[in-house]
Amino acid sequence: MQDMHGRNPLTYQEVQECLSFISPDQDYDTWARVGRALHSEFGKDGFTLFDNWSSGGSNYKEKAVREQWKSFRTTDRVTIGTLIYLAKEGGWSPVRYASQDLDPEVKKAQEQERQRRAA
Repeated sequence: MQDMHGRNPLTYQEVQECLSFISPDQDYDTWARVGRALHSEFGKDGFTLFDNWSSGGSNYKEKAVREQWKSFRTTDRVTIGTLIYLAKEGGWSPVRYASQDLDPEVKKAQEQERQRRAA
């Protein structure tokens, strides 16, 4: 299924992969934008993604994450595009499309980098 712009939306698993390329130790505004993007894309179902990602940060506090999540609204106007932008800055590339044309060695290097960042 395509979104209103004719794009195929990211799957839950693809968003998890994107998050592995974004450090949760961001400044507050960037951290909150990631949460708003997840809220915008998944509604209440995005909380687990946000909490799991946030828990990798050095300042993680479960109560603070829950309280912040409750403050997000669908009118925040932060979309999944923000999360994709941040993930690309961290080295992520949309494997679904990009990897079809990549050399096998490049694909292998990208996968190793993704796994390194996820660890």
